[in-house]
Amino acid sequence: MVRPILAGVAGYVALVIFLFTAFSILFVTLGADGAFQEGTYEVSGTWLAITFAVGIIASLVGGLVASMISRNAKPALITLVAIILVLGSAGVVMGALASPTDVPTERGPKVSNTDAMKYARTPLWVAVLNPLIGVAGAITVFKIRSSKSATTATV
Repeated sequence: MVRPILAGVAGYVALVIFLFTAFSILFVTLGADGAFQEGTYEVSGTWLAITFAVGIIASLVGGLVASMISRNAKPALITLVAIILVLGSAGVVMGALASPTDVPTERGPKVSNTDAMKYARTPLWVAVLNPLIGVAGAITVFKIRSSKSATTATV
């Protein structure tokens, strides 16, 4: 019973590591002017589009890690989905309660990665959608892997 729970946790850790790495590389690649709308900390359309693609890949990575570690897929999937939903919901609440006065109204040309993470203004609907993407990706991986193992077992 412990292995599936640890598998779900490991899957989430892999998902977070992938996201952090990808977003750091993305920010360095796009720069502040590509990541944000002109002169503000409002994220750009380019950033949002790439964010969804990265989120899908990250959820697949998390699901793959969890499914590879676990011998019993269902508890590992439930653990991973629960973590994604609980922490994702917390992110939605924090985003909804965030005060716009905490964020500078204007952005200079040079923005550090830390300031970008701290001050970025993302629409609330994105915060709502991200955990759903995470859940969908994790479920997809588990379904693919379980159908492959069922096919292999019958052959």
